[in-house]
Amino acid sequence: MGIDAETLGRSLLSAGLGISMSDGGYHLRTADLSHPVLWSWEAVMRHVLPSVKNDGDVLDIGCGAGVWLLHLWNAGYRNLHGIEPDPVLAEVSRSLHTMYGVKASIDENSSLAYEGGGISLLTAYGCLFDIRRADVFREEENQSTSLTPSEFLARSVELLGVGGFVAFDWYVRQETPYPGRSYFTMQEVLSSAPSELKEFLVMQRIYGGREICLYVYRKQAK
Repeated sequence: MGIDAETLGRSLLSAGLGISMSDGGYHLRTADLSHPVLWSWEAVMRHVLPSVKNDGDVLDIGCGAGVWLLHLWNAGYRNLHGIEPDPVLAEVSRSLHTMYGVKASIDENSSLAYEGGGISLLTAYGCLFDIRRADVFREEENQSTSLTPSEFLARSVELLGVGGFVAFDWYVRQETPYPGRSYFTMQEVLSSAPSELKEFLVMQRIYGGREICLYVYRKQAK
C-alpha cells in the first residue's frame, strides 16, 4: 500500500531532506544546503552533471526517500535506479515518485541488482557507514562491518562505463567514532582508488563538529 501524500510530505520535511512540497510541485530548499547530503547534491549538480549525458544510467545507493533521484528526473535524466534496503524508505521513494511522475526503479534487495557496468553516474550519499548498505557491494551479505573505501571503489569500477562518474561522501577519522562506522583520512581514501579512477573533485567541510569529504572520480579507459 502506498503512503498518502500528507504523511509523505510530513516525513520528508521532518527528515530535513531539502524538499518543500505544495500543490504546485516540489522545490529544493536552498537555505538548508549546510546539511552534508544537500551540500553534496548541490556540488554534484554544479560540477558533475554538466558532463553526464541525460540518456545515461544513474544508480543511487541508499537512495532513501528518493529525493536525489527526483532532482535528477527534474534535470532531464530518465534512466534512474535506486537501491534502498529499508522497506519503509523504499515505499516512501516509490510514493514520492508516483506523485511527481518520476519513473525510477527502486530495489530493496541488499545485494546489488544492477549488473553489467555502463553506469554513467553512481552516487552514495550519507550511507556507506550503514552495514546494510555496505552489503550491497559484497558477495556475502549480513557482515558486521561497514565498508572500506577500497571495497567501494573497486566495486564502482566494475559498475561504471568508461567516462562514468562515482560520487560519495565519507567522514574523516575521529578519536571517538560512532559504533560500527569506519573513518578514514582524506589521504587514505584518495590512495585507495584503483588506477582506472581519476580524481575529478574533492571537497570538504565541517558539519556538527565533524569533518566530511565529498569525493568524485571519473573512470578512464585502461
